[in-house]
Amino acid sequence: MEAQYNYDTHRTSNPLYVGVSKLVVIDGVPFSFGAGPMYYVSNTPGGPSGWGARATATLVVLK
Repeated sequence: MEAQYNYDTHRTSNPLYVGVSKLVVIDGVPFSFGAGPMYYVSNTPGGPSGWGARATATLVVLK
């Protein structure tokens, strides 16, 4: 869960995420891919509401 604050309306949007992710190596370069549904528990006026989806792709930099 994360909170996003809108300074214009002084309200907070609270999406709840549930998802899965997988680390894969493509040509020796590690990437993390993830996806899952989300639901807006509360939102700002005119903002998103209800169900949605989230997908991520992240380049993993090894040190």
